[in-house]
Amino acid sequence: MVALLVSSLMACIQDVNSQLIEAGKKGETRNVEGLLAAGAEVDTQDEKGVTALMHASAEGHTRSVEALLDAGADVDVHADDGLTALMVVARGKTEIARALLDAGADLDARAQHGVTPLMVAVATGNTEVVRTLLDAGADVDAEADHGITALMWTERNGYIEIAELLEQAGAAKQTSQVPAE
Repeated sequence: MVALLVSSLMACIQDVNSQLIEAGKKGETRNVEGLLAAGAEVDTQDEKGVTALMHASAEGHTRSVEALLDAGADVDVHADDGLTALMVVARGKTEIARALLDAGADLDARAQHGVTPLMVAVATGNTEVVRTLLDAGADVDAEADHGITALMWTERNGYIEIAELLEQAGAAKQTSQVPAE
């Protein structure tokens, strides 16, 4: 009887956690808050290691991000591919990037192949997020695998304005190029 109760309780907890992931994806802030109040684990991860905070960040659901941060979500959890919430938003969600930075996100966290949030923002041509990360003190000369830097990505992709921002922030010019994909 006790084993059945424990098993039933564990199923409910897992269900609440999976519902939190879905609510984060959909930006259902009230559901996020309710599920957290019902005992969902704020940093629960899906089958790919992605948290509700990462999903909400990627989808641009600012209010859900704020609710998860208020509940103590860890801004530096890495998904299975090494990405963090800041790396996910570096592709274009400046307001959420600022909220994550305010919550203490690691500016220079590394994903697979040594990629940093600044490199993600540069590679996707997101000038505003690049500026935000530079203003927060991101390492402009961090190197990913094969010695690739953010400035090299600008050269490969022709992002002149971003290259100028990086150089103004003190990025060292390199002579090698980013390998073709």
